[in-house]
Amino acid sequence: LIRSNDGRTLNDVAYALIGAHAYTRALPFARKAVQKAQSGTLTEAYATFNLGLALLELGRCRESLPLLRHALALEPPVLRPLVRPRIKQAERCSKGAASVPAQSVSSAASTGPSRAR
Repeated sequence: LIRSNDGRTLNDVAYALIGAHAYTRALPFARKAVQKAQSGTLTEAYATFNLGLALLELGRCRESLPLLRHALALEPPVLRPLVRPRIKQAERCSKGAASVPAQSVSSAASTGPSRAR
């Protein structure tokens, strides 16, 4: 049981679950991490990306797109190239069958979940 109100800890749990492809289980942790993360922090950026990524992997493309776009604005410039492919993926998925799980366009290592540091 996770009892932390810390966005960073919640994001770490979401990160681990996303890494294990447990996207449905990651959602509540990622949502709460976004809510609890201090505005303007890396934790907010990573949590926002992870929430968008989990939704994208569940095929909830239209929901994921605004989060991924917001994460792009929050992420440090060096990490933005990792977010852009997921935005493109969500855009393509949104135009198609949004209820079908998204197909990865690249390896999880290059555009996988973000972990708070």
